[in-house]
Amino acid sequence: MALAGQPADDAATLAFGPEFPLDSCECLSDAEVTTILDTHLRSSAAADRPFPRKALEYARRNVGARPLEAVKTEAVHVRQALQDLDFEGTDAGALHVFEVAAITNLMGR
Repeated sequence: MALAGQPADDAATLAFGPEFPLDSCECLSDAEVTTILDTHLRSSAAADRPFPRKALEYARRNVGARPLEAVKTEAVHVRQALQDLDFEGTDAGALHVFEVAAITNLMGR
């Protein structure tokens, strides 16, 4: 629920608020988040902070039991293919970066 005077974020309509402008935002796959958080926690004093650790556990759980490197490689290939995809003749156009990341995350399951 949005605060008074604030726009409501809604993934169904690809409305993510002013923090995520359509022309300059990027979305990461769970495999990419796992790599970033794991590196961050290994190389900093953040290892004792609960939020990064919980976020890493969540991302690892979503990647599944498959090898992380295999999931990351597949995610890169799928991301490249989906970014080039365009639904010509429709109002839809190309996929939003959020949609690409969401589809890429489904691969780990």
